[in-house]
Amino acid sequence: MLVLSRRQGESIVIGNDVRVTVVSVAGNQVKLSIEAPRSVPIHRSEVWEAIRKENEEALKTGIPAPEVVPPPSAVTDLTAPKGSFKKLVVDKGKKGGKTASSDQPDSHPDKH
Repeated sequence: MLVLSRRQGESIVIGNDVRVTVVSVAGNQVKLSIEAPRSVPIHRSEVWEAIRKENEEALKTGIPAPEVVPPPSAVTDLTAPKGSFKKLVVDKGKKGGKTASSDQPDSHPDKH
């Protein structure tokens, strides 16, 4: 496991296509901006675990597991032009943190 320290405004790059930037830090809450191609699935860990468990249960019951499809609460911007990057702002401070998709660098998560 690699552990990196980053300050507000600093980024890390994963592979050639993914950039994670620290947007803000307030107490124990960190907001991240994630830029990645639409083909790269990005999920909060609790959503990923729910998908994994659902797929395992489907295999046990003999029902073919669907491709990984996040629940509506985790879906990103599907209206972005094909091949464009999506920008996500992830609020990881509270349980049930929000994820919002935007093409604007200074956008904030939508209130649902």
